Amino acid sequence: MKSALEGITALDLSRYTAGSYAALLLAEQGVNCIKIEPKPNGKRHRQADFALFNRSKKSLALDITQPEGVVTLERLARQTDVIILDYRPTRVREYKIGYKALAKNNPGLIYCSITSFGEKGPLKNKLGGDGVVSAFAGTQRSQGGMHWPPVFVYLPLGSYAAAMLGAYGVSLALYAREYTGRGQKVDTSLLAGDIAIEAGAFIFAPTVAPAAVKQNIQQGILPGYRLYRCKDGKWIMLACGNTTFWNKCCMALDRVDLISDPRFEGMPWAMQSLENRRILTNILTDIFNAETSQHWVELFDKNDVPCAPVNLRHEFVEDPQVAQSGMIIHIEDYYLGKMRQMGVPITLQEYPPQIKSPAPREGQHSNEILKEFGFETREITGLKKKGII
Repeated sequence: MKSALEGITALDLSRYTAGSYAALLLAEQGVNCIKIEPKPNGKRHRQADFALFNRSKKSLALDITQPEGVVTLERLARQTDVIILDYRPTRVREYKIGYKALAKNNPGLIYCSITSFGEKGPLKNKLGGDGVVSAFAGTQRSQGGMHWPPVFVYLPLGSYAAAMLGAYGVSLALYAREYTGRGQKVDTSLLAGDIAIEAGAFIFAPTVAPAAVKQNIQQGILPGYRLYRCKDGKWIMLACGNTTFWNKCCMALDRVDLISDPRFEGMPWAMQSLENRRILTNILTDIFNAETSQHWVELFDKNDVPCAPVNLRHEFVEDPQVAQSGMIIHIEDYYLGKMRQMGVPITLQEYPPQIKSPAPREGQHSNEILKEFGFETREITGLKKKGII
């Protein structure tokens, strides 16, 4: 056994980020992952994110909008452990590729469905996507503050979180199957991803203040836990998450008076007065404006105060910490050439993950895959002539 999920086969029918990313996470832990590309010879969008989220997979170009394509998919499903897809429920019904249809001849099948809003409720068939769902879930509005304009969230956080939830759900279902012999449907969504990644923001109790307070929070809502601009125009993140760190910060700044000042009682999290938060923020802003970001980072590191420079991405990926983590790698893509990508984000000591290959060319492995699944040469030729593969 070379990989944790060696011997598992998955069909990835995903067209968007969440499903493709979930399948990638499984593929690089040993799953034999087959990308089902939906329209053979169609116009493909081979952008950088496709190259990342579909590496380590094989490609079968199969038109499941045609009845014979669905029949072919059903044959594949009989010998498959996992299916991952990100279609709206209406599309699943239209193409007849639901869990019951594909699992009827394979009771061990694990079927992972990742939708925008989930498969229940009035919005289950609504057109979604990350921007739409994150707006609905309050993510973009919360970035600016309750009474300020919303801030566009560039990263598709809901999709990334849904991908991890999907891979996690499949892993749980595979484990359960070892005991029961039965597969099952795994259901998650971008909405679930947004909720999961913002879990702390949804906590409510009568004694808990709302997360989105009546102020601009783009640099942070608490004086000891926010972004500050420095003398050189660069920014630092100060992250005093408890009283101990706040006290160390004040001592490092030679401002122990801030600890005893009654206006700032309850720092860092229990200071309720918005006016006193503003006063303390202004005091710290003036302090940090007096020296460079490097000065403050070195000072706080020396005094065990959580702090970091606010990097641009190119600065971050060139940092020695990132280089030694192995989390940034280079790969030769078939279409885009040599490109920088994320490494494998989780490593098992006994069963190390493996980046198997760049993202495949469309239909690159169609013949090979169908032969492995028992299709005869004449059947493959027939499917090609009809444009099914």
